[in-house]
Amino acid sequence: MAEGGAGAAEASPRLRRWISTAAAVLAALALVGSMVSSWMAVSVFDADRFADRTVSVLRSAEVRHALAEALADQIAQIEPEVYEYRTVLVTVIEDVAATQGFQEIFRDALVDAHRAVFTQDGKRFAVDLSDSLVLVSSTLQTLDPSLAAKIPSGSQAVLVDITKHIESTGIFGVAPALEDAASRLGLFALVLLGVAFVVEPDRHRGLVKVGFAIAAAGLGVLGVTFLLPVEVGDRFGDPGVATAVTDAVGRFLGDLRAGSLWVVGFGVVVVALGSAVAPDRDPVNPVTVAGALRARIAGHAPRRPVTRALEGAGLVALGMVVVVARDAVVPLLVTIVGAYLVYLGLYRVLQVTGLPALAPRHGLRAEPPAEHRRLLVRGAASLGVVVVVLALTVVGFSVSSARAREEANEPGRRRCNGSHELCDRRLDDVVFAGAHNAMAAADQPGWLFSEQLHGIDSQLRFGVRALLVKTHYGIPTGVDVDGAEVVVTDTAAEAEARPDASEEEIGSDAEARAKQIAASTPVPDVPKEVYLCHNYCELGATRFADALTDVKRFLERNPNEVVIVFAGDYVTTDDTRAVFEEVGLLDRLWEHDPKAPLPTLGELIESKRNILYFAEHSGAPPGWNNRGYGMWQDTPFTFASSKDFDCDRNRGPEDAPLFQINHWVTTSSPPSVEQGRRDNTHEMLMKRVRACERERGMLPNLLGVNFAEQGDLLGVVDELNGVTRSPSS
Repeated sequence: MAEGGAGAAEASPRLRRWISTAAAVLAALALVGSMVSSWMAVSVFDADRFADRTVSVLRSAEVRHALAEALADQIAQIEPEVYEYRTVLVTVIEDVAATQGFQEIFRDALVDAHRAVFTQDGKRFAVDLSDSLVLVSSTLQTLDPSLAAKIPSGSQAVLVDITKHIESTGIFGVAPALEDAASRLGLFALVLLGVAFVVEPDRHRGLVKVGFAIAAAGLGVLGVTFLLPVEVGDRFGDPGVATAVTDAVGRFLGDLRAGSLWVVGFGVVVVALGSAVAPDRDPVNPVTVAGALRARIAGHAPRRPVTRALEGAGLVALGMVVVVARDAVVPLLVTIVGAYLVYLGLYRVLQVTGLPALAPRHGLRAEPPAEHRRLLVRGAASLGVVVVVLALTVVGFSVSSARAREEANEPGRRRCNGSHELCDRRLDDVVFAGAHNAMAAADQPGWLFSEQLHGIDSQLRFGVRALLVKTHYGIPTGVDVDGAEVVVTDTAAEAEARPDASEEEIGSDAEARAKQIAASTPVPDVPKEVYLCHNYCELGATRFADALTDVKRFLERNPNEVVIVFAGDYVTTDDTRAVFEEVGLLDRLWEHDPKAPLPTLGELIESKRNILYFAEHSGAPPGWNNRGYGMWQDTPFTFASSKDFDCDRNRGPEDAPLFQINHWVTTSSPPSVEQGRRDNTHEMLMKRVRACERERGMLPNLLGVNFAEQGDLLGVVDELNGVTRSPSS
């Protein structure tokens, strides 16, 4: 009887150790399931987050090319006539697919397709890109207007079906099951970890098992984040597309990967806490562990030839998996090495402080009072170390996961004027880069005295968001000089339209040249038109409608931008309105409500009223015709040299909410690129801005310069806004 009781007593601890180990293994598996399913519920089955992350595939030229070919084929099915232009069409669509406008359309289409599949129980993941046809047609207008006319309207369905790729991942089937799996698996894992700790006769060993289970779960999830991108990418036949998809899925999983690393760290802390219980206990040694495993495997070596052959085949298969999945195995090995070093360091620290044994049943051993106090002090020190390390681990987990989540969501997040941060800022809290006399560009035919190097389209793509222009009446003469038609200013019509308007000063050489051209050019009896000119259209003229067409095309490609058109208006408001109507931008003009606070950039973009028109010499009504120097106050603008720059009050009332700095030199000589380059250096611009901020007590909302692309205008604007700019197209 005694022998039987002794055998049972001996078997009981062994059974409890096995139960504890099994519970730890199951807990690790449950933790993996809980982490993955909770992440999927937030990032995959949420339509907006899924779309935000998936947009990143458009970064790849290979993906854009494959998408362009699919879209071109769809367009050719609707309009067979365009098939012979397929090569041109593919090239144009590739260009369009890189734009902000296309990304917005692509993201919205992904949201709709996602909801159709996972919310409405659909089984077809088709991305409707019909709205992108407007961008394709608009881009073709400048290349081949006849081909642009053949592009079908957005009312025609243009679908890119990726159902087979989605189905191959099995995601349709698992979606319903994962809705509440995360919480259940998480609770189950906690229960199992508790069992692993409580059932184990040696509580320190139980704590080590809990730590190993947590760390193993983190490593398992980490392995998923490295293996899954490769697996998904392999489902695409084109190597370039496969590589791009692999990279995109890797970014998609960024926050899960970051979180799993910290879970590994948390487990390592628990292992160190459980193992560093006394100065005489050695740390876990990988060499010793490997030797023990080898001895155990050798002790259970199969004797039958068939079994040995199967074992050999299994080892070969495992080796091949390691070779094939080396991109996942190598990071895992590096993580394990790093985790072990963290463990060893914590073990040494805890060894120094000491940690009382966690006796399973019989309480603390009887110790002398002095020894008891010493143990309590060392235990408190150990506990303090552990608490600090665990707190740092939790904080690190939260911060790094949040940062990784932001980076993963970055591609599809809305940007306003190139930055997320600007979306919630009001107009008076944003700085706009401005181009003075934006129409007077050296690369535009007919401009004799330019103040910019490139035209309005290039300026917008560069980063200029405030176009300082002047609208004049001009009469086209039909006379061609150096590839540009001479336009004569209709001064009589301007005097009637704006009798009280005064002109900005220009150099005497320019004025003399303008009068010479006007006197020598016959003026036909044709209707006047609205042009952008600098005092005299004879010195250069750009049709206002053509400039606004550039603005429209830019906003079609970059719908999340806010553009200011600040006009010295020497034409009637009705004629200004007619040009906006002609181009199709009248409904995009913001209408100021004097009783309401200034809008944020995000509100302007959401309302699709993201063109702000300010008139120097007129004002509302109508509501879109905002009185420029009623809402703005500015500095002087006639400086003979850079040394004369000041911040004195010029136009606009003292309580005007918006502030404009005019930062250019006006002399009798033509504007100088070299002068602009010197004036627009970061040092010169920022020195002027800071001085005006102090003197005027306002943030400069518009920084206007000559030759905007010279110097560091955008760097200064971004620094003032406190943002990093994303490129426009």
